[in-house]
Amino acid sequence: MSLTSTARPDSDSRLALVTWSLVALGLAGPTAFLTTPAWGAVAGVVAALVGLAAHALTRASNAVDRILDEELDHR
Repeated sequence: MSLTSTARPDSDSRLALVTWSLVALGLAGPTAFLTTPAWGAVAGVVAALVGLAAHALTRASNAVDRILDEELDHR
């Protein structure tokens, strides 16, 4: 088990996606207020993409850990 899978054993939950959507909205609001609504939308989309990428990489890491554990246990 890697450090990532130890720290996040339940990475398939939707809690991470909900959390990142709140981060995206929280970043977009003040950015839109301080600049223009277009920059706020850009900031929200960027934060959402970062969150989705982090979620996908965590799931991929867990899948690789499971595969390696299964393959190395047979030897």
